Amino acid sequence: MKIIKEKNNYETRVIFSPQASEDDLKTYSLDYARHLYRLGALRVSIVSRGQRDLAYARKTFKAGHFIEIRFVASPQILPTYRNKLKLDQSIISHVILNLEKI
Repeated sequence: MKIIKEKNNYETRVIFSPQASEDDLKTYSLDYARHLYRLGALRVSIVSRGQRDLAYARKTFKAGHFIEIRFVASPQILPTYRNKLKLDQSIISHVILNLEKI
């Protein structure tokens, strides 16, 4: 695999199940921040946007807890990070955005 030294600014928007408690959300968020640091990401920041109604039902949920995770990283770590997000049962939906291409 070719090593890419270029780093980009990314933002992940994650919607957690409305059944998750505040303590659960903190634990999940810190777990993802630690995971990103282990993968080589820099300047990881987490912002909770609170519980909001969804525009349409996802996985039978009509609301969810919104979390934003911003970080600087090489594009190489994204597949590993994306797989961790996909496997988490408490996540309703997620999207990873490259802020430099917006």
